[in-house]
Amino acid sequence: MTKLYKSTVWRRATEAEAEIIDQQLSAAPARLRRLWDDSTILDHSAPEFSALAAGFVGAFGEARAAELLAPEM
Repeated sequence: MTKLYKSTVWRRATEAEAEIIDQQLSAAPARLRRLWDDSTILDHSAPEFSALAAGFVGAFGEARAAELLAPEM
């Protein structure tokens, strides 16, 4: 299982990127937002991860999204 601590995403993000992530999460559907809020680890194999990754790609481009969401486990 490929995982990533959410705290790592925040540490990798610039201040401007963190603001964008926060804004996008605020506008996300309740289920995705609650999964993000209540989890400490992002599981790359979870079905919701693809929606999250798509949002990151839309906001930051494919290369930067891959850097922000690169697994650590």
